[in-house]
Amino acid sequence: MTDDAEETIQRKGDHVDIILNDDVQAKKNAWEDVNLLHEALPETDLDHVTTQTPLLNHPLELPVMVASMTGGYPDAEAINERLAKASAKHGVGMGVGSQRAMLEDPDQASTYTVIREHDVPFVAANIGAPQLIPQGDEDPITVDQAKQLVNAIDADALIVHLNYLQEIVQPEGDTKASGVIDAIEQLVTEIPGPVIAKETGAGMHRGTIKRLVDAGCAAVDVGGLSGTTFAAVERIRAESADSPRHVGLGDRFRDWGIPTPVAVREGATLDVNVIATGGVKNGVHVARAIALGADACGIASGALAPASEGEEALDAFFEALRSELETAMFLTGAETIGELQKRPVMVRRETAAWLRRLGHDVDALVRERIR
Repeated sequence: MTDDAEETIQRKGDHVDIILNDDVQAKKNAWEDVNLLHEALPETDLDHVTTQTPLLNHPLELPVMVASMTGGYPDAEAINERLAKASAKHGVGMGVGSQRAMLEDPDQASTYTVIREHDVPFVAANIGAPQLIPQGDEDPITVDQAKQLVNAIDADALIVHLNYLQEIVQPEGDTKASGVIDAIEQLVTEIPGPVIAKETGAGMHRGTIKRLVDAGCAAVDVGGLSGTTFAAVERIRAESADSPRHVGLGDRFRDWGIPTPVAVREGATLDVNVIATGGVKNGVHVARAIALGADACGIASGALAPASEGEEALDAFFEALRSELETAMFLTGAETIGELQKRPVMVRRETAAWLRRLGHDVDALVRERIR
């Protein structure tokens, strides 16, 4: 095993341990600024409510993906197996963590390929955008290698994650970005399935999303500020590595980014599938995201904690999420996910200010949707 492979494996394990055991959440979850308008006359029955919806032509039982989180270190296999089993059982999509480790050390392949043992309705492979271009002495990931990663887990799509905030706080991070959009466009052209562009906690504005759509991306996971902040994760690692400069960057940029609800609404202005990841912890958050225009939600740390406990805890998490989403839909009079996307939604405080400054008519989200 090369030194690079050992470093990657250690980093993957560090990330999961830190997320599970340390305070690395954004100081504010912007989903608390979003509320659905209660409908006292729902004119439907709870048992008529359906949470089924397609994502990139794949039917899901819930508008949810287990967001790309883990893989590439020994303990990840058990976690990914639990996540895959639960995803199949509850009808949600699943993305694996960055598969860079699998290229560097083929012995780590099983931590990803375990997902194939379960009938997950939508599976996404995952590579990092920074690794698509040369980084110092490191060769970029080739299109053929990307295809190899997709095929290895029989993936329905390929996620390309945009994690430059994380990389710049990471002591060993990749910080070259020139040419990334061209590399993504080439990948889209040559990969047989859809490509999803994903931020990892700092969000996207509509200009970025439009560039990704123009490059051919079939969906964007806006990955906004509200949940786990990887600046905080890498700050902890930098402290262990005795790198005060990176510790300082982690402190200063811990809450850098575009709040997730804002990024969702920015994406909803364009013709693209929008996945809302970042601070989505429960079924009410899912309902709020859908009402703002998301097609599905990604859940990361919210699912990681019960997955680390065991199958029973993970099943209970998804069952509660389904019940909460169904209840929110019933109490807004929405029988389907499509109807929920048209229900009145109130946006307040700082999140409303963000949206107004970006040109959104926040009041219309209520005024023009009241039946």
